[in-house]
Amino acid sequence: SKSKVQGLEDFVIGSNPMLEVVESTKHPLYITDPEANAGNVDIQLHNWSPETRVCVIATKFVPYEGTLFEHLNAVENAKPWAMNKTELTPISFKTGRVLGEEYQYILNRKAHNSRWAGNLLTKPSALLSPWSVAETTMSKEEMKDERVDDVELMNTHHYFGGGGRPLARKARFLPFNATSMESCPPHLLNFLVHPSVTLINLTPDPSTGSISIPYSTFKEGTFLQIFALDGHQAVQQSFVVPRPASDPLEFQRRDLRFSSKMIHTKHYIGERTGVELDPKLYSTVNSAGISTASVTLASNGSSSSAVRVINSIKQVYDLMLTLLPTEEAKQTLREFGVVTDWHNLSSPLKRDKLSKLTSHEFHLFLYKKDRVFFDAVIAPFLKNKLVKSFMDDYLIGASLEKYVSLDEFKRLTCMEKCLLAQRIPRLKAAVARWVKDRTHHTRNASNVKLFLTVMNSGSLKETAPGAGGDGFDVGVCTTEVYKSASENEKEESRDEDTRFELMEPDETTTTTTAKPMVSFAAPSSASQKTNVVAERERSEKLLQSQFKPVDLTKEMAETYYYGRQDFKASGDDDANLFWLDLVQWDESKGGSFLSQNFVANTGSFTNAMATIALLDVAFQPKDALLTRSSTHNLMISSQSPAIVFHSSTK
Repeated sequence: SKSKVQGLEDFVIGSNPMLEVVESTKHPLYITDPEANAGNVDIQLHNWSPETRVCVIATKFVPYEGTLFEHLNAVENAKPWAMNKTELTPISFKTGRVLGEEYQYILNRKAHNSRWAGNLLTKPSALLSPWSVAETTMSKEEMKDERVDDVELMNTHHYFGGGGRPLARKARFLPFNATSMESCPPHLLNFLVHPSVTLINLTPDPSTGSISIPYSTFKEGTFLQIFALDGHQAVQQSFVVPRPASDPLEFQRRDLRFSSKMIHTKHYIGERTGVELDPKLYSTVNSAGISTASVTLASNGSSSSAVRVINSIKQVYDLMLTLLPTEEAKQTLREFGVVTDWHNLSSPLKRDKLSKLTSHEFHLFLYKKDRVFFDAVIAPFLKNKLVKSFMDDYLIGASLEKYVSLDEFKRLTCMEKCLLAQRIPRLKAAVARWVKDRTHHTRNASNVKLFLTVMNSGSLKETAPGAGGDGFDVGVCTTEVYKSASENEKEESRDEDTRFELMEPDETTTTTTAKPMVSFAAPSSASQKTNVVAERERSEKLLQSQFKPVDLTKEMAETYYYGRQDFKASGDDDANLFWLDLVQWDESKGGSFLSQNFVANTGSFTNAMATIALLDVAFQPKDALLTRSSTHNLMISSQSPAIVFHSSTK
């Protein structure tokens, strides 16, 4: 009943709840039946306010997933779906309790007993494992039975009826409108050309409170859902737009039937090929005196061809970053992103990067790509190592005969076996047979997944046609952008803990010109000071660090394979067709090592870095040119070593 208490006239007070009667409930918002006039649909609102907004959706069919009101109503169940009555548990607290003599005796001994420091020490035990065991927060999560039952109910076609459980329990884990309709698959309406029309934020006429919408606005929609709300109330009305008999409704349909330009009476095959272009071996000299390598790929006018040219370290690095199987390996390779811009770095910055990324993989990369820097900086360090591994002996040119023995050969990885065969030619046949035995069941470079990954990374795009035919240019693969060399130098110049010299000559400058007079009351600028004390302390720290002995375990870890554990098994699982191409490559001919199977060597970070180091591609390759002959064949020429991937349908 309505309250008669002063100040609570707008409240309805019952036995338990007290509800407020807002102004909108006294004059509720409602919509009368719309009227269809000549060319317009008139919507009349009553008891509307300036905040009232109207939304109209015109569809071709009656909605099968509930009305617009049900979808926009966030609070479907206004009433509580379950009620539980909690029983009160009494809590008592008593003081002044008398303890027994035995308890009192024990407490007194604990309070007045003195403990010596020796009694607090832990019992000594044997140190069986030097590794520290880290703490873990992993816990086992178990699924509750009632949750499983409720989830299973969602997969049935009927959400309610039977089962013995109350409806409120079943509705707990269902969508807000799932209790009012059955589960059904969505209907496919993609055959219609025009979608449904939605008109939002319509305001009624200030004088009449009506909204007039022309027929042309709805296009092909005939079923209207009219939704109005003013912040306190929401109402909905449905209306079917009448159509005259002389104007039958015809929906524009989309042809979804499979269509192909290929003739169904002929046979077609998909061809995927890979070709190596090496100007050092197979080259021709053009009129300008430039040596280029070219290849002709068979094609025809009706076939769809795509070409991908790999001729730079940046492209190989991006593909390795894409094809690595684990996120940990990708993150490690990102730390070595400097390899793509190594040729632009200055000598001090190269030394600084080397101090952070010292490993066999990085040493092999510098051995192949920057031999001058390797011989000047890395080779003396490797020659003076106390314990040398196979990679150390290989890089400094030492004798590798000790690794020919069966015991030492078994410990080498697949990469090390192939490098051993390159250094000792008499082992090529045996190592090649060893790799073949482990790769005979694998596919060649036309592996569909790897081939499509390379093709999707970029392709040749057509440019302005030239005299020789249709012109193409090399497509650029958009990938992660790394900092330029100048930005790296600016950033690294602020790091003072990784320099090799004791004192940098550019940090403390002395001038002989007279300095301007500075008032004692004004602070002097920092640029006019030379903090000699700070420089002296830094020099002493660097001097002490040079004579500080390095732990042997740390030294072995920093000069071994990057992130590799000593207990990791080596060898057989890394064998693939890339290593087979390497062991069969004849270095004595003076050509470049190129392998179309490099995309298969992505099992680990070590293999990815070895691929980047061993492929003879340039930092800044010259352009590759693609032309089409009069017989529709594709002709590709390149002035730099390149690997060409070609896919076509014939």
